[in-house]
Amino acid sequence: MMRGKKWDEPLPSNIHFLAGISTGDVSPCGRSGRWICGDSGVAQIRVADLRSGDGWSVMETNSYLCFPSNRDYSGPYDIDLKGSPDGTKIAFVSTYDQKDGPVARITKEAAGDVIEVDSTDGFPTGPT
Repeated sequence: MMRGKKWDEPLPSNIHFLAGISTGDVSPCGRSGRWICGDSGVAQIRVADLRSGDGWSVMETNSYLCFPSNRDYSGPYDIDLKGSPDGTKIAFVSTYDQKDGPVARITKEAAGDVIEVDSTDGFPTGPT
């Protein structure tokens, strides 16, 4: 769970539970102190409202690491998302084709070796 100082408390202050979600790569979203964004271990971008304590996933990034081309010598890096100063946008880096890339969502809890998904479009063909 997110912990930290409440948005309207002066420093120094106590540590409080702020939102009922967990995230990594936390970044402020806007200047009000109300919104923060971050990612989770399943490559979802999450937003938390620190005044109400609510939190939710806003999208799946479908990529964990970025692998630069041969001309970029920076090495692999994470999506490291950032919230915009006006609180209306979240910028992130992804190696996945957000517009045309295939997506399959799990529709039922896995039973044994079977995982049911809503679509297999774009899956490789081969033995099952």
